[in-house]
Amino acid sequence: WYYDEQVKIAVHVIDRRLWYDQEGTSNAFDEWDAVTLYPGLDGPVDTVPTVHSFRLTTQLSWWEEDETYQWAYRGNGTSWEESPVVFDASPTWRGDAPNTDVGDKGWNVTFVVPFESLGLAERPQHGTTWGLAVAVHDRDALNEASPISDQVWPERADLDVPATWASMHFGMPVRVLPS
Repeated sequence: WYYDEQVKIAVHVIDRRLWYDQEGTSNAFDEWDAVTLYPGLDGPVDTVPTVHSFRLTTQLSWWEEDETYQWAYRGNGTSWEESPVVFDASPTWRGDAPNTDVGDKGWNVTFVVPFESLGLAERPQHGTTWGLAVAVHDRDALNEASPISDQVWPERADLDVPATWASMHFGMPVRVLPS
């Protein structure tokens, strides 16, 4: 969804085992249950993360402050660097509880990203196309040697190459009727 001030993107994760870093000190967010959202304001065109490419991650959490489990990065023309991008991502889960070996029924997170945080003075005009990719990070046991491989959308996206991301369009598509 998008509104005058922000864009909202919901991710629903099917997962039986929910694990997160309760200390909130790990920068290794991809080693726990987490979601990374990759919006690219130039559309899916660039071959490297530019200043218009963002990487917003939130880790699953339970009762702790959500901000402790959020990280933001911005492209610098070659790679990603930490950035003070403001966004909200409030995860919820369904089942027993995170950090137990009892089966759960997955979790959800809705990212709310103010356009201002991305350097925009207003919402994108109708017809604007952004690039978009998502990575779901998964851990199924506390003492797991290595987490499960990330699930990426679109399936063949290279998360460091915005040209491989999907397209996200603002506004209703215009239908052209044959004459």
